[in-house]
Amino acid sequence: MDECMPHYYTITDGHGQGAEKIMWAEAALMQGQFSDTLIALETAYSQIERNGQENMALCCVFLAQQLFLCTDIKLHYTFEQRYNALLGHHNAVPRPMMLSSLTDREHEIVMLLQQRLSNREIGEKLFLSEGSVKQYINQIYSKLHIGGDTRTKRKQLLELLSSNN
Repeated sequence: MDECMPHYYTITDGHGQGAEKIMWAEAALMQGQFSDTLIALETAYSQIERNGQENMALCCVFLAQQLFLCTDIKLHYTFEQRYNALLGHHNAVPRPMMLSSLTDREHEIVMLLQQRLSNREIGEKLFLSEGSVKQYINQIYSKLHIGGDTRTKRKQLLELLSSNN
């Protein structure tokens, strides 16, 4: 695992690093190495906070509770606190079904496109370059199967959004 994971992280932009840290922590827990478990668990927490992998945070809480049963460590969050935070985050802004395949950033951009902002204005609001905004928009068009020239695609997107309101 140690040999292939760095390559995997490179091609997936860091996805899965939190899971690997949690697996190391679980292995240490099963071997009774509580100090190593705590170190791996704290590493996993920091990795998750950097990458925003909230689902992995729930796994960390579960593992921390297992470790808590064997030691006197302090829990970052209770299982209920983390669960409610995750539910609150995911239930905060309901998305139309057609936009469910978009990432949070892509969804933000779609909402700004709906306000008829230019790529430059979107970039300024989200602290992105105009080129990055264009890349996001092209990815959005691809995911929503919208084709044609630039004006046609934007018009189709706005029609799609207005038909769903």
